Amino acid sequence: MRVVRALAAVFVLCAAVRAEAAPRKIPVKIVNQSDVDLHGLFLSPVDAGEWGPDLLEGDVLGARGGTIRLGRLPCGRWDLRIVDADGDACVLEDVDLCKGEGEWKLTNKLLARCQAVR
Repeated sequence: MRVVRALAAVFVLCAAVRAEAAPRKIPVKIVNQSDVDLHGLFLSPVDAGEWGPDLLEGDVLGARGGTIRLGRLPCGRWDLRIVDADGDACVLEDVDLCKGEGEWKLTNKLLARCQAVR
């Protein structure tokens, strides 16, 4: 009986470690509810040190309702770099991807808190 309990404990521990090692992935949608057209959108895992490619690929994420679907991304903390028509950029830091179940709403209030980057 002790062997069965020990094996069960090892199984549960291995399952927990495996679940921790492979973060859950969710479909991600970004909705631009701000009054600003966005001309560049970049993601980076927190502390990665570099940005991924422009997710808009030359398109514009229109003000007041423009939406982009990014596919499935791993849950975790991400930085989001946004670029407007003038080339001005700002960074939303340390966003929890799974907090909003994969939907990020970019509002005027959120953009006002955005950290300006040159």
